[in-house]
Amino acid sequence: MAFRLADLKLRRRGSTLRLLSAILAAITLYLIFFSHHDLICPLAQGDVRPSYPPRRPYPLDLPPQEVYMTFLSSGDIPEYFTSTCVLLYSLRYSVTTRDQARPFFVHVTELTPPEWIEKLYSLGASIVHTPLVQGLPERPTERRYKDMYTKLAMWNMTQFSRILFLDADHIVLKSLEGIWDDPTSRAENGVAALGAGKRGYMPEYGYFSAGFMMVRPNEDLFGDMLGTREFNPQWREQALLNKYFVHSGRRPWGRLDGKYQRIQPTYEHVEDGIHALHEKVWEEGIDERIRALWFETLEEAEQFFEENEGTEVESWELIIR
Repeated sequence: MAFRLADLKLRRRGSTLRLLSAILAAITLYLIFFSHHDLICPLAQGDVRPSYPPRRPYPLDLPPQEVYMTFLSSGDIPEYFTSTCVLLYSLRYSVTTRDQARPFFVHVTELTPPEWIEKLYSLGASIVHTPLVQGLPERPTERRYKDMYTKLAMWNMTQFSRILFLDADHIVLKSLEGIWDDPTSRAENGVAALGAGKRGYMPEYGYFSAGFMMVRPNEDLFGDMLGTREFNPQWREQALLNKYFVHSGRRPWGRLDGKYQRIQPTYEHVEDGIHALHEKVWEEGIDERIRALWFETLEEAEQFFEENEGTEVESWELIIR
């Protein structure tokens, strides 16, 4: 599967100056993304499939463990694949941000391009497959939201004791290892997250973002959750979760410490020592200093994967029917 410049869409609005900035950003993205062909494109030139290692089944006799996880489904937006590769590097390999005690899993579905799965596994990501979660209220919305209900399947992954879930479009600046022992991260009722609204992080707000959360799997809770109705389906799993986990209700969600993540970040959050930023760096209007941080990590990841190509790494494949 070859990625083309047309895949790197920028939202061009406003003045001529902003249009020129978007064009400049597109050229920059082209030069960086396509000069790193081996990582970004899982197939070699000419669509010749490279040789990938056989996948090792996840040992079902292991006691439930703590894991990091992201979700990667349909191939509509290839930038999410690239971001997943960078997130893998940050959480597993980077000497400044890794957590060597816990594996990194990528949650995939039947819609995930097989070559993406193969490439990620070969780079050291563990893979967990689930069926699509269907039958919940729908509403026409952006394509990138269409598979999002399937993120709920994390609550059915009782092979894990807790899951720190991050959307793929995160920039990890500091290790998240400390979050596991933080009292705010116990997720005793099933989830701990951060309050969020139109202005980004809102510490006392009663609505939380589903892009960064600590999940405690529970099979009964998962089944009960799927019966949730009377929510705005435009926001899919996030709206359902906020209907199911009500902070002032019978099943309150826990509040994570705000030092770990920011949505809609500014560079002040970097200076304040926030551990992870949630931002789509390929879009227009992003602070160039934040964009530069992500591209620096991309370059580090490229160099690391190139230098360690062919090195055997421990990763697993878990299939949940």
